[in-house]
Amino acid sequence: MALTSEDLLAISGVLDRKINSAMDLVKCEIRDMRGDLALMDADLRDEMKNMESRLRGEMRSMESGLRGEMKSMESELRGEMKNMESELRGEMKSMESGLRGEIGELHGKMTSMELELHSEITETRMDLGSQVAELKQEVHGIKLHLENVTDKKIQILAENYLPAAKRYEKASAQIEAMQADIDVMKKVIEDHSVKLQKLA
Repeated sequence: MALTSEDLLAISGVLDRKINSAMDLVKCEIRDMRGDLALMDADLRDEMKNMESRLRGEMRSMESGLRGEMKSMESELRGEMKNMESELRGEMKSMESGLRGEIGELHGKMTSMELELHSEITETRMDLGSQVAELKQEVHGIKLHLENVTDKKIQILAENYLPAAKRYEKASAQIEAMQADIDVMKKVIEDHSVKLQKLA
């Protein structure tokens, strides 16, 4: 069955909606990931601030009676802080690289989806083009049929209608004259039958 232009527009609309919804989903996922990254960064900063404030509080409470120990502890704490900082930096870098990998993977998926959608759209357009060409051929065939067959038959009917109407018009006058003759003949036959019955 051949598709109409409304069908083709409907198919095009469905494809456009599918493409737009797929792109919206990908955009939403990227936005969510950016939000998650910002939250993770804020959490890490808060944790570092909390740890720093705790350490400073402990150092202040120990400062009054333990200055000697505090110097050794200060060096230890500085080393621990550096280790923790380097660990946190390492964790942040690994998390960042992991997130970059996920973003790259999402980008690859988006690219493959775009390629698939592009190929589907191209294929659909080619199908629609071939269907439009078929429709054009069918319409051309119908036009030729109308021009070569139907129009000629209508012309023949029109050419025969007027002479037939004139014949019917002439015949109706003859029929009226014959009816008048028959009425006269009926009266004559009735008179003759009455006279024959009288003679018999």
